[in-house]
Amino acid sequence: MAQKDTSEKILESYNDVFSDIVNVLLFNGKQVLSADELEDQAPRSYYKADGKIREIERDVAKRWKNGNIRVACIGFENQTASDPNMPLRVMGYDGAEYRAQLLGDSENLYPVVTLVLYFGHDKPWNGPLSLKERLNIPKEFEPYVNDYKINLFQIAYLTHEQVELF
Repeated sequence: MAQKDTSEKILESYNDVFSDIVNVLLFNGKQVLSADELEDQAPRSYYKADGKIREIERDVAKRWKNGNIRVACIGFENQTASDPNMPLRVMGYDGAEYRAQLLGDSENLYPVVTLVLYFGHDKPWNGPLSLKERLNIPKEFEPYVNDYKINLFQIAYLTHEQVELF
């Protein structure tokens, strides 16, 4: 499994492959992102919990830049099995990136987008697609709990038309 995950990360780290995945999955093949507008971003973020420094690591992360202006941060998470905690994990990755922006140049904040690429082929994803689906929320609190959805793409279940866009 680790070898497959490493191969996916290496392939996706090429800017032309990364931009192709984003353009097909998010923009229906329209060439919004070009490979030369992408720069690598460190996939690791750190936080302190229980008095210890801890680390979270995205599979692949890139910054989309227009000249010297950062337009967005885009990350990929590769999955071969449904993970019920995926909404929490994605929220953690995205939150860490927003926090880093606040600690840096808070004048130029930009969006963070995470794509979950599900490579499982035996069965479709059956895990939660949002934070609210993962939590047991008392009815009285439901209107006050913010939701956080994941952008899931089931690669083995793409249509023939979608595959042809790559």
